[in-house]
Amino acid sequence: MNVRIFYVLSLLILTASTGFSQNQPIDKWVARGTYFYKQKDYRKAVVWLEKAGREGHLPSQVLLGDVYYRGLLGRQDYGAAQAWYSNAAYEGNRVAQYRMGVIYSSNAELSSLLEDKKGDQKMSHHSNQYYRKAVSWFEKSAKQGYMLAQYDLGLMYRLGYGVHDDRKQAAFWFEKAARQGYALAQANLGALYRDARLLNTEKALMWMRKSLAQKERPVLALCNLADIYSRGLYGVRRDVPKALKFAEEACRRGHTHICKRIPRLKKIIEKGL
Repeated sequence: MNVRIFYVLSLLILTASTGFSQNQPIDKWVARGTYFYKQKDYRKAVVWLEKAGREGHLPSQVLLGDVYYRGLLGRQDYGAAQAWYSNAAYEGNRVAQYRMGVIYSSNAELSSLLEDKKGDQKMSHHSNQYYRKAVSWFEKSAKQGYMLAQYDLGLMYRLGYGVHDDRKQAAFWFEKAARQGYALAQANLGALYRDARLLNTEKALMWMRKSLAQKERPVLALCNLADIYSRGLYGVRRDVPKALKFAEEACRRGHTHICKRIPRLKKIIEKGL
């Protein structure tokens, strides 16, 4: 048999037996990079993830962004993080879009600190260019159903960062994240429904109770429910011992304001009021 024909046939047989495909090198790079990332050997992980990232593998680009953003190689490198995140974000990766929002939000906070130090006139939060870019990226990610982006976008509308304060939009995005089971979104949504502009006591209680059913019980919900039970608001039977339990848990979790109310709640219980 002609040697050339034999070589071609052998290659075809080898390809069929090994499952070789055009994507196989990328798959190997991703597998190795992910393995080393999980083993916390970030230097080796970067070597393989960069190979895949340069070939356009979006999850690898996101992981590389995480390595540099979190300083897993020893120091943070926001420039490198943003470069990798932006590649994936512009290709529509919702996690990368969210991370871009976080970076711009951090830049906004830094710019405010620098203005304070210089004594410059501070830019309003809703017109701050970094917050506006953060909102834009959060929105892109949130519309793809990414829970953390939905929650952060709700916060931006609630606080008026990068946008004008809009409680209805805040509630809209909080609810999107809350329905995915995010405890912080549930707590914030419950608190928002205590606001006079959106007052809905039934929804306020429902969402705060849902948040306390989660593994991570938000301090915001603990404080709100302590207030509600201590005063017997919204048709809830007054239950000061229950309010005290909520307050003590919130205090242990570092909420100093609620700590000041604990002695008063104990006195009410002692006096049987």
